[in-house]
Amino acid sequence: MNISKIQLLGPFNSGTNLLSKILKQNIKQDIKIDSEGHTLFWKHNINKSFIEEYITLNPDTLFICIYKPLHNWICSMKKSSYDIKWNNTLTGKCIFTNPKYMKGIKLQYKNIIEIYNEYYNMYMELIHDHKTVIFMNYYDIIDKKNVVKYITNKLFVYNLSIKSNNNIFSILDKPSKRHGKSVNSSDEAINKKNESYNKINNCEKNRLIIKKHLNNEIIDFFEH
Repeated sequence: MNISKIQLLGPFNSGTNLLSKILKQNIKQDIKIDSEGHTLFWKHNINKSFIEEYITLNPDTLFICIYKPLHNWICSMKKSSYDIKWNNTLTGKCIFTNPKYMKGIKLQYKNIIEIYNEYYNMYMELIHDHKTVIFMNYYDIIDKKNVVKYITNKLFVYNLSIKSNNNIFSILDKPSKRHGKSVNSSDEAINKKNESYNKINNCEKNRLIIKKHLNNEIIDFFEH
């Protein structure tokens, strides 16, 4: 399989900028990838039929979805929600404020978990239906002990590889983006992982809301 382009997919705050930098600077082969992952289209698009059209028209493109666990993603969204307007609660309605990029989908959701479900239900279906769609886990990408092996194994089947003199650690030691409220390094992100999870999970009301609304097939698919 000859891959000449890489398109990233992921919700806001899922790690797409970080992975874009790593791949753009460290893949051995001559691959086209936008510096922020928007190689063919806006990477945060949530319109499945739109994305599938691009998958069909671009068989030489590897589409990589970024997975971030719900609790940690919610904490990131509380810091900066970009084009999603909400009141930072798990019960508040959420509205996409930039319809320019969201043609063909509903713009209002009953809560933030519904948006999360829609993104990752879509990614599960795309991965199942298309050989050129895969996923990478955010917390595996920022794990310095295993990141090179992890990405190498993911790319191997597509005849892509990482340079031996890669600068991945250097990238992980810096903020991945200038906009929003990014962490300063992967070490900081790892240190905050459990703290962020507990911040959401220690509230009984939050636990009940998540239990009611989260599609647990997402966890089974991306974490096992």
